[in-house]
Amino acid sequence: MRLRTTEFRPRLDGREYRVVRPRTSLRRTAYTDWRDLTGDHEGLSQLAGYFSFAAYSPHTLVHLPLGELDLVLGHRRSPGLRVSSWPQLRRRLVRGRPLTVTTDERRTAADAAAWAEQHDRAKDRDRLFPARHARTLFLTGSREVLASAAMRFAHAAGFDSRTKPLVIAGHRMPISSLVSEMRLHWDVDRTEVAIHFQGRPERSRPAVDAPGAGRAAQPFRKPASRRSPTAV
Repeated sequence: MRLRTTEFRPRLDGREYRVVRPRTSLRRTAYTDWRDLTGDHEGLSQLAGYFSFAAYSPHTLVHLPLGELDLVLGHRRSPGLRVSSWPQLRRRLVRGRPLTVTTDERRTAADAAAWAEQHDRAKDRDRLFPARHARTLFLTGSREVLASAAMRFAHAAGFDSRTKPLVIAGHRMPISSLVSEMRLHWDVDRTEVAIHFQGRPERSRPAVDAPGAGRAAQPFRKPASRRSPTAV
C-alpha cells in the first residue's frame, strides 16, 4: 500500500524526532472514549497501512489525528519520548515535507502469523503498551505485535457490508479488537481499541429484504461520545 504522508523533524530538549502523519485527514474514521475506533473500508485500510509502517520504522513516531482523540504509534525501539512532552512536540509539527511510503503486505502478514503462534508466551515488552495524555493514546510495541494489529485492521477493512442489513442502513458493526495484542496487566476498563466497521450507505447496494431499504441513506456519523477526563 502507498501512503501519502507528511514528515516532520522537530527538535525538543536537544534531540531530533521523526514524526510522520497522513498528508490529509483520514476521512470517516474516529476514535472515541478511549475505546471505539470506527471507520469505513478506506479508513480502516489506511489504519492497517500505518500500523504496518510503524512496525518497520523503529526510529519514527506515527501520528494519527482521529477527531476527538489521536493515536501515536511507535516501535519499541523508537526514540524515547515522555508522553507529558507530547503537546510541546506536537506544536512543533510545522513545515513538514511530503513523503510517500510503501508497505509490504506479505511481510506484514508473515510477522502477524508469527505473533499469532507465540502471543500466549510473549513478554510484556513485546506487547502493545498503552499510555494516555492530552487526548492522545500512545501504542508502542514490537514489530510482530504492530504487524498483528495491522492485519486486524486489514481484516475489518475487508468486511463485506452487503451481507449485513444493519450496516447497509448505516449502523456500525463490531469486527475485532486489539485485546490479544495489549499488555497482560493493562486496565481494559480504562483503555481499549475495539474496531468497528461503518460503511457509507449511499454507496452500498441494499439487500432485497433489508429493513428500511427504501429509506434515504444517512451520512456517516461519528459515534456519540461519553466524555471522560483526560488521564496522564
